[in-house]
Amino acid sequence: MPKNQYLTNQKLLKETDIFLASYPRSGNTWIRLLLSDVLLQLQGFQTTTGGNIIPDAYKISINEWNNQINTKLKFRIIKTHEPLFFQQTLELENRVFYLFRKPADCLCSYYYYSLRYEKNKEHDKGIDKFCLDNLERWSSHVTTYMSCKEKSPERIMFVSYEKLSYNPVKVMNYIVELLGWENCQLICQKSVENQEFNKLKSLSKEEKTEKMGFWEDHGYQDFFRKGKVNSSQQELSPETLRVIEEKAMPIYKKATSFEPIFPFEFSGEIFEKQLQKQIEKRRENLDKYPKHFVAARDYYRLGKLEKAITSYRQAIKLNPNSAWSYHNLGKALTKLQKWDEAIPAYQEAIKLNPNSGSFYYNLAEAFMKQGNLDKAIANYSKAIEIKPSFSIGHNSLGEALAKQGKLVEAIGCFRKAVELNSNYFRAYGNLAELLAEKGKLEEAVSFWQEAIKINPSYQITNPKLREAVK
Repeated sequence: MPKNQYLTNQKLLKETDIFLASYPRSGNTWIRLLLSDVLLQLQGFQTTTGGNIIPDAYKISINEWNNQINTKLKFRIIKTHEPLFFQQTLELENRVFYLFRKPADCLCSYYYYSLRYEKNKEHDKGIDKFCLDNLERWSSHVTTYMSCKEKSPERIMFVSYEKLSYNPVKVMNYIVELLGWENCQLICQKSVENQEFNKLKSLSKEEKTEKMGFWEDHGYQDFFRKGKVNSSQQELSPETLRVIEEKAMPIYKKATSFEPIFPFEFSGEIFEKQLQKQIEKRRENLDKYPKHFVAARDYYRLGKLEKAITSYRQAIKLNPNSAWSYHNLGKALTKLQKWDEAIPAYQEAIKLNPNSGSFYYNLAEAFMKQGNLDKAIANYSKAIEIKPSFSIGHNSLGEALAKQGKLVEAIGCFRKAVELNSNYFRAYGNLAELLAEKGKLEEAVSFWQEAIKINPSYQITNPKLREAVK
């Protein structure tokens, strides 16, 4: 997914911006079209099928887009597919409409969308493999928004694609009420009629960007594919459906518990007051947060660990969405060998940023020190899955596996570590020791020689290897 334009747009965000967020292929385009239709009607425009006015932050400058659209709205609505773990961005505090979809349907749709790209076609391993490989990403994405919803219930409105499909007029009317307009039932009805799925599918065949209001890299061919609920039941194997039901549907069901219940719980006036209160609170906390974070970092560097821990905890109170605050708190606690406190801190950091290999690695180190080899191995493995070139991660995983007596797997890890870093004497030494243990003395000696070239003081612990190098 393109990031350059998105990162540029992050600098252009405003506190009044509202995000229309979802995992890819959850119905984001449809709700953008529905909402665009409503907003245009409210400004006196005649509408028809297509006509999107909500910018895609991955493709265009949001400032240039809104200048061209020239709406009279006091806020901007912006599409995003990002999970909520970015540090120090307005996304952490802005209002969000979060659209989610049953995982099997969502991932099936994403699979067919991905095949629009030749590279994906060349490496295609089938729909079942694709869905299972992306299941954790879907789960993580929804979970980040649920965590935020639990902490700040007023910030995020959850809407399922299934609920939107079942009664789009009511859902849209609810959203419009939240935005500050009342008695818009007829406007929403017209929007739903204009943006009916088959009409959109028919319009997409014309391949006219100016009518749709958004563009796709490879045109609109099959962009609107089925749009039906539970269509995945006929597309996936029973085993794949079973795995998704077991691993992801509990997350989906929890997400549905966050959906609104009628009668409406917010009015437009309440929405604006809450937004203003949120902006003021955010400014106040973010003014204080850097002071505590920087102080904590300085205390850590000076070895004043207890003071560092106190300051990181104060920073977290001011900005509970800072993954780095939790991570650095974990490091300080680790230095004091407080594993039982360090581990939850690392885990909270990972909840906020599940794509950091370093976070998983340091969590694995804490489990290793605690003597929990199974969890250490699981987290070392996750670290190198995220960052395959992480030579230290491969070596540490090998050391953990060796402690479990899994020598063949450990040797494979050490080989990978020296392949990635030819100056990694510890990995050479570990490889030499285990090869000697397996009776491969000639190869063991050659790796030991590599180790002492880099570090002449390297000490042998394996008696077989010590005997072989005499």
